[in-house]
Amino acid sequence: MAWAAIAHTGTTSETTLATLTLPANIMGVNGVVRVMLLWSATNNANNKTVRFKFGGSTFYAVAITTGVMCQAIVEVPNRNNASSQVGAQSAFNGVGNGGAAVITAAVNTANAVTMLITGELANSADTITIEAYSLEVLH
Repeated sequence: MAWAAIAHTGTTSETTLATLTLPANIMGVNGVVRVMLLWSATNNANNKTVRFKFGGSTFYAVAITTGVMCQAIVEVPNRNNASSQVGAQSAFNGVGNGGAAVITAAVNTANAVTMLITGELANSADTITIEAYSLEVLH
C-alpha cells in the first residue's frame, strides 16, 4: 500500500511509476488480486493514459482527458488454475456491463509475479500522478 504521490511529466513514453511483486503461490488456484488505484491529471483534452499490468498482461488501461481524477478497482482472479486469469475493468462507481470483452492471461502465479502501474502522456507538458494504490490478495 502506498499513499505517497508519484508524478509523471516531461515525456510521452509509457513510464513505470510503481512496481509490485506478488510472492509465488500466494494466490493459490482460486485466489484473487485486487488493486485500488487513485490518479490525478492535468485537466485538458490531451490523453493521459493509466495502466495496471499483471505479469505483462494489461488488466486496466484508461485515458483521462478533461477529468482531473480517476479511481479504479482492478481484480485479477485465478480460475481454478495457477496459470489462468480472467478479469474486467471496474471503475470506482461500481460494477456493471460494458462493450469490451473480458481480459484473459496465462501468468503462472506459482512463480513470483511482477505488477506494474504505468502512466503515458500524449503531451509531455501534462502531468499524471498516481496519488495512492493498495493491493489485496484473497486466497
